[in-house]
Amino acid sequence: MAGHRLTVQRFRDGVDPVQEAEIWLEASRIAAQRGRPAAARCLLQAAIQARPDWAEARMFLVQLSKGQEAGGRRQEAGSRRQEAGGKR
Repeated sequence: MAGHRLTVQRFRDGVDPVQEAEIWLEASRIAAQRGRPAAARCLLQAAIQARPDWAEARMFLVQLSKGQEAGGRRQEAGSRRQEAGGKR
């Protein structure tokens, strides 16, 4: 129901959801480039909320999530090597 209220508010304010989503997507790309994946995901979710049918934003969110998972696995492996006394 909150999503419906937000849509009605955007209509009343004259906000173009396509333009709004493009701004959120660009901001998320900048956040990702600056090494802030959590902020990038948040911004992408705003883009998707503004324009739920936008495949590009959804695909970028998936890519970002996959990259985060891979980064987490690399960090875990590095921690295990340090605990075992190995170098890298």
